[in-house]
Amino acid sequence: MPSTLYNKILRISLIMLPAVLLFLLLDQWHYLFETFNRGQVFGRDAYNLWSAGRILLEEGSARNIYNNDAFTDFQIKSAGEGIGWNSYFYPPTAFLTAALVGLVPYSIALPLYSLAGLSAFILAVSAPHYKRSVILILLIAPMTSFNIIMGQNGLISAALLIGGLRLLPYRPSLAGILFGLLAFKPILGLLIPPLLLIRKDWSAFISASLTVMVSALLPVLLWGSEVWVLFFSQAMEIQKNTLHHAVGIGMHMIPSAFNSARILGADTLTSYIAQALLSTTAFIIFIIYFIKNRRLSRQSLSAQDILIFTLATTMISPYIHNYDFSMIEGAILIYCISLKDKITTPALSFLIAACWCTGFISLFGNIAYIPFAPLVLIIALYIASRRAPIHTPIS
Repeated sequence: MPSTLYNKILRISLIMLPAVLLFLLLDQWHYLFETFNRGQVFGRDAYNLWSAGRILLEEGSARNIYNNDAFTDFQIKSAGEGIGWNSYFYPPTAFLTAALVGLVPYSIALPLYSLAGLSAFILAVSAPHYKRSVILILLIAPMTSFNIIMGQNGLISAALLIGGLRLLPYRPSLAGILFGLLAFKPILGLLIPPLLLIRKDWSAFISASLTVMVSALLPVLLWGSEVWVLFFSQAMEIQKNTLHHAVGIGMHMIPSAFNSARILGADTLTSYIAQALLSTTAFIIFIIYFIKNRRLSRQSLSAQDILIFTLATTMISPYIHNYDFSMIEGAILIYCISLKDKITTPALSFLIAACWCTGFISLFGNIAYIPFAPLVLIIALYIASRRAPIHTPIS
């Protein structure tokens, strides 16, 4: 029987869905019915990924991917004048995915890419029973439609992370491969090595390491030894400038402690200090929890473990985005199902519900100069880590 908290999450999702869809419709209206006017196209991040793939396939080089002027010129030739200035700064570990996406026209690539992310997310969270109620709530979760309509990769990264965590005790080598594939967005995998070391999951550690090495080496073999030099010399600089100076919706989509401090008027150094304090606190809670509750490497990670892992992950990097919170939504759903008829405290129920909404609501909080996300996340992480361990698997 689903828990009361599960039913609460379902009701919240149904209430929020019209607001999420209305916001996305207003945001995407010009892309659907008018000419380019804001420097982007329908699909946003997916269009940049597709463009990078087309450059790799047509030019056989990454030189014009990390050169923003050349990258924008390529997009203008594909989409026409008015597309504006765009950038691509994912590491070369994402090149194989980009090349696959670039094999077909964008009008075909976008729906296929979106369907792949959605399917992987549903598979990672709802397997092995695939209950219709679970699939329904994943479909209406706030960040699901946000990721699909904005062409973001949060569903894919959530599927790799949650899928790896759930497979870890049963198929450690496969779990390690999923963790390794997350190298296309390494900020989300920073806590994987400490977890594997604490649990002494050596098979997963080795397979993850090998997967990362292969995904880093293949772009060099296919597109030249300069790919990593270009990434560190050009893309990282653009990424840093974006973090430090971004304005508009791009800035408001970053719910990190760094960006929250920046929204409140802090300078760069103070913002980094705020991020360091939050990251360190989250890391300490994470380490204490998993050392205190460490188990044999063949023993299953609980739903509570997965929730704590994802919550801590969102606080480690200053460059986390709200669409990455799909991993929190997936972990929350698994946790709610595991509770069944267990009693939860009002504080935990409130914070879990708040975390479920944070990915979307934090966007408006940031716009209103009320950047509440870091506070909600760290309190939720602390309370969840203090709760007695629950080992009931998803059913």
